[in-house]
Order: sequence, then structure tokens, then C-alpha cells
Amino acid sequence: RIRPIVQHGDLHRLESPFGGARSALAHVGVGDDAGSVVVFGFQLADDPAAAPLALTTLAGHLAGSGDDVRIRTTVLGEEPLLTSIDARSLRDEGLRWPLHDAATAVIWELRTAG
Repeated sequence: RIRPIVQHGDLHRLESPFGGARSALAHVGVGDDAGSVVVFGFQLADDPAAAPLALTTLAGHLAGSGDDVRIRTTVLGEEPLLTSIDARSLRDEGLRWPLHDAATAVIWELRTAG
């Protein structure tokens, strides 16, 4: 399902481990229609005391993400976890960073609903 975005989409850096206090890396893949994006997050080193990172710049990558648009958020894994957020919350609060342990990763899939 996410292969066209990952293989043929545009890749943008959201968080870099260089020049900052965090040892985290995040990229977003944007497909042709920009109605869905895939976000890859990687925790490179242990960081148990760090404040949660909010990926607030993410909303700008989704087409049609006016303030009232609902966005389906899926955390991919063995059992995908599906939630929903409005575009305003995504822009203002972002996705909360769930990683603290070294060599861990998370993949989110976001799609505009409706």
C-alpha cells in the first residue's frame, strides 16, 4: 500500500540528528497526489530524558489539509494502530515522538479522510 510513496514519492527531512540536541531522524515521503504521506522516524541513541519531539511541519505536506480536514493516522507494525486527528491539531501539536531507546523506529501513514 505504501510502496508507491516510498519508491516513487518525494522525500523530505523533518528532523535531523546533526546540529541539534536530539539523536533522532525523521523523513516524510509524499506521493503524487499528496493526499497521503509516510513518515519514518528513527531513534539513533538512547534519549530517555528528552522532551517528546512534535513533528509539527508535517501538515504542510498533505494536500487539502485545511484546519477542519480529518487525517487518518496509522502506526504501521504487526498490528496497525489507527487513530484520527484534525489538520489543525497536526499543524499545532504534530505527531508525538514515541521513541526513546537506541536503534528503534516507527512508521506512520497519514491520509486525508473523506
